[in-house]
Amino acid sequence: MRPRGSGRGRLLALIALAVVAGTRPAAADDADAASEAGSPWLDEHPVAPAHPTRGRPSLTSVGSVSTALVFLGGAAIAFVAHETGHLVTNLAYGNTPKLEVITTFGAVPFVAVAPRIRCTDAGCTKHDGSRFSGGHPGKYNIVTAGYDVQHLTTEVLLTLEPDLRWRRAPLRKGLFAFDILLSVGYALSSMTGTESNFGDAGTAADTARLSRTTFAAVLLAPAVLDVYRYLQPRSKWAPWASRAAKGSMIGISFAL
Repeated sequence: MRPRGSGRGRLLALIALAVVAGTRPAAADDADAASEAGSPWLDEHPVAPAHPTRGRPSLTSVGSVSTALVFLGGAAIAFVAHETGHLVTNLAYGNTPKLEVITTFGAVPFVAVAPRIRCTDAGCTKHDGSRFSGGHPGKYNIVTAGYDVQHLTTEVLLTLEPDLRWRRAPLRKGLFAFDILLSVGYALSSMTGTESNFGDAGTAADTARLSRTTFAAVLLAPAVLDVYRYLQPRSKWAPWASRAAKGSMIGISFAL
């Protein structure tokens, strides 16, 4: 039998190394930043254009398009990291997941790594009917692994670069934006009942025997606090409140 949470520990260690390496200013970011003096969504205090009479570059300019593509690239990396978290944790527990298309908000399609584990009071079984040794805590760890990756990513970003808001860093901002928006989207769809029956938030709530509204609040709290940290990088209390909120999600598995 695998130790409880072994998959989560291994996952977080791997993601930590990857994110620390990725959050340092990259050449692509720096080169793009030089051409993006006027991008309104990248810097609160944009540098004045080299040619004032020409005004800000339009969104169709080469610099703006390349910056937008880098930003979307960061979001894509965050999406892959989220799903990789599910995949690695599934495999760490000896479970073979399946890639499925689910919907959220009743209509928005989303690709997800589905564990196909069914739990009852008597225990948990895999899709083939064999026993899942991780039990309720293991399933909870699997379905929340994507959130753990998001939380670790935003924590590393905001800890290493608390002034991220003021930096021209479209790749890292794309990572941050996707992590925040995904948490908010999952929380809202769970609270409004528009999440797929196989969605992460609803499945985690059911596995932990919590109401979906309660788990949505647990998921939403770190996102709200990290947005506050992004807007107020000099705050002393917000980082610790955010870390405590993130830790509470992991802590639930120890109570199962």
